Amino acid sequence: MTDGKGFREYIRGEFAKLRTMSFNEKRLYLWEYYKVHFFGFIIGMVLLFSLLNTLFFNPPPRDYVHIAWLGPHMVGNELRELSLALSEMVVDPERYVVTVENFAMPVGSPINTTMQQRFAVMLQTGMIDLMMINAVGVLDLIEQQLIRPMHELAGNPISVSLYGSPLLARVGIDSEDLHLVVVGNHAPFYRVQKTIDLLMAGVVR
Repeated sequence: MTDGKGFREYIRGEFAKLRTMSFNEKRLYLWEYYKVHFFGFIIGMVLLFSLLNTLFFNPPPRDYVHIAWLGPHMVGNELRELSLALSEMVVDPERYVVTVENFAMPVGSPINTTMQQRFAVMLQTGMIDLMMINAVGVLDLIEQQLIRPMHELAGNPISVSLYGSPLLARVGIDSEDLHLVVVGNHAPFYRVQKTIDLLMAGVVR
């Protein structure tokens, strides 16, 4: 069975054996010699259908915008509640969601190298669109050239103050020293604008 001719002869021999057997004999023979192949085929088909379902029929939601939280360390569900509240603006929530991912560490805690590496990789690959951070952090990001001015807004601001945001207050987040900044040019700006509008809805400027 090392070449095509040998394989064809093997197949002919198997069919010849089966032709001489009764139904029960065929069933027992196939189960005895090919059950591993049957199980492999079934597992392969399950994996194939699962892959097709994930890629084409029921793909997981993608980020409408991905926000990195670099504000005070959060121990509750505030950021999850914020993600859910911001996702309400998405037209197609089955395909897109707003993700607010926590990269803040408690004061005095040891450096989490895994979190640092994830943050760096996400920045380099354009997976982070916005950051929420305090005023001192904004200055650090400017020095590192990690954020850009919002040319689409009047005055080309480098950050937008979130002070007084009703949405942040509703989910239990203190917005007194919290700013929103844009990372690079990854997300279409209309998505950034919608995020700002929802955060600041009801605030008199």
